Amino acid sequence: MAAHKDVILDLKNAGNAAHQRGEYRQAILHFSKALELSPPANTKHVLHSNRSASYCLLEDYESALEDALEVVRLNPEWAKGYSRKGAALHHSKRYDEAIAAYTMGLELDPDNEVMKKAMQEAVEGKSYMSGKPFSSELLPATQEALKKCKELRHLAEVSWHLEIIKDKIWLADPPKAPFR
Repeated sequence: MAAHKDVILDLKNAGNAAHQRGEYRQAILHFSKALELSPPANTKHVLHSNRSASYCLLEDYESALEDALEVVRLNPEWAKGYSRKGAALHHSKRYDEAIAAYTMGLELDPDNEVMKKAMQEAVEGKSYMSGKPFSSELLPATQEALKKCKELRHLAEVSWHLEIIKDKIWLADPPKAPFR
């Protein structure tokens, strides 16, 4: 039995290492193999959580959510499960559900700065999608950028008019020498 646990731990560690190297598909394979070996309850939710993170970074949000839901089912008192669930929902643009997941996670771990930041981003995403200003701090910079875009468009129009004027001048008084 100890050898069985060692194999699961080795697969988990290999998955973590692959994830850290950015080899998310390889990480998913390691976590999946470990899950196939029927790990003990105190390890199973961690494997699902780690695999959820890898799926999320591959932008497979549906699979990430499936694993996150399993994490929450297996260990509803573990804040990280709600963080994984929130991330999968957030990236799927399901902002209300993401905010609810982050809220549940923050009830369990109110000092979790990563989850607080993710929750704020979900709130901003929801605001942005609803057409409301997404952050009072970013609004002036956004308005300034829009103003510059309008100025650049105006410059392009001025440039076009200058070319027309040059053409009219040239037609009115063409050069005397032939073109070479």
